[in-house]
Amino acid sequence: MAPFPRRLFSRLLKATAVFTMALPVVVSGDTGVSGKISLLQNYETHAGFLVRLDAAMPDPDGCGRTDWYILPDTATRAALSQSMLLTARSTGTQIWLTIGGCYQGLPRILHITI
Repeated sequence: MAPFPRRLFSRLLKATAVFTMALPVVVSGDTGVSGKISLLQNYETHAGFLVRLDAAMPDPDGCGRTDWYILPDTATRAALSQSMLLTARSTGTQIWLTIGGCYQGLPRILHITI
């Protein structure tokens, strides 16, 4: 069996290194935030659950609001996610949210971790 060509190996290694360095930039478009829920609101003019944390609430996508996040009613498994939020609020448990994009002018909750 012939040895692997050194020049080809070098090119593959460089390409892999460049791809690996670029990957976190591509994947990390969403923002993580943690804190305890200070308020939950089901407001008539918003189609979703509004969440306020006791910590700083960044607005990574420039939605224009840093006082509320929204979990849209149309989110996958919205009822389960609302239950998670209610449980965290009633028990005072710290939560971790992944925020990405805007919905009705508010930063949108994509993922919830308790």
